[in-house]
Amino acid sequence: MSSDKYDMRPEYYVVGDLVYYTGYTYVAELDKRKLGIVIDIDNRASHFVQYKVFWISDNIASVHVGNHLELVYNENS
Repeated sequence: MSSDKYDMRPEYYVVGDLVYYTGYTYVAELDKRKLGIVIDIDNRASHFVQYKVFWISDNIASVHVGNHLELVYNENS
């Protein structure tokens, strides 16, 4: 993830990545900074890759674009 908060480049994740939610959503149950696991990837649904994420504390799954997610860890961790 870029350190520039205005960087709008798409993020790319793999199944099993641990992520935070950082975007907006119409899913009322999700608050910012929720912790989740990427469980599926759909790169055919739209112009943007969509990630299905299981949100651990809420026990629900929802679909998001990569710009609304952030890795919990980085390659240097």
